[in-house]
Amino acid sequence: MASLIDETLWRRYWEVLLLVHALPQPPQIDGRLEEWRPFHRLPSLEGLEGRRPFAHFFLGWHPSGLSFAIAVLEAAVRHQGTLTLEVFLDTQPQPEGKWSETCHHFLFRLRDRRGWAARPSAWSRSSETEGLERRPDIPTAGLSQPEGYTAEFFLPTPAL
Repeated sequence: MASLIDETLWRRYWEVLLLVHALPQPPQIDGRLEEWRPFHRLPSLEGLEGRRPFAHFFLGWHPSGLSFAIAVLEAAVRHQGTLTLEVFLDTQPQPEGKWSETCHHFLFRLRDRRGWAARPSAWSRSSETEGLERRPDIPTAGLSQPEGYTAEFFLPTPAL
């Protein structure tokens, strides 16, 4: 599953600009997605290829930070072990496309070996050679749903 996701994201989104709509205020990070509007939902990669989406992703910004949400459709996901969402951000991309001090790598653990995380965890690294460190300062929340689960994350501007 991870290799399919990695391959799809690489093929579709690498060096492609995404329009990130502004949020009137950051959503409450509680795992409920009612505050998200349809225009915050990112295009479905699987839908472009005629497959059923495994998840719906939402993204929005506010001067106080960047908000993410994911609704995973359990019936569409077959996996074992941990499940994570990785986010790579570069706040000032360099022409050579290499890692710089403005690059950020965030990892959100959605599922561990024991099952869906009631409270997803956030991790990050600030250089290409550093290991990941847990980030309790990044708000996260998740909820189990009848057909999967939801999770939300908020990256405060100072974290970027």
